Amino acid sequence: MGSIVMQFFFSKETEDFALRVFSIVKVPENRTADVLKVCNDLMAEYRWLRFYLDENKEVTAAYDATVTVETADLISAAIMFRTVNIVDECYPRIMKALWA
Repeated sequence: MGSIVMQFFFSKETEDFALRVFSIVKVPENRTADVLKVCNDLMAEYRWLRFYLDENKEVTAAYDATVTVETADLISAAIMFRTVNIVDECYPRIMKALWA
């Protein structure tokens, strides 16, 4: 995997944010069931990071967290680094399901 794009969405009304990693891999129709199985397995292993197949048939990783104004920078940076590591660890398993 060459690179990933992460997007943070911070709420103005509440003290929370959403982190999304879009387009990890595009899934053809005939591999959907296998990739969904891997996504479910990954969610059982990684408690806070969700993997799902979005409406564009692409694997997306999602993390939602509550923060305060004082902790937003430290918490979001820590979650970003952890998410990069998890996606990097999980990518081979997703690709195996895609090409098996």
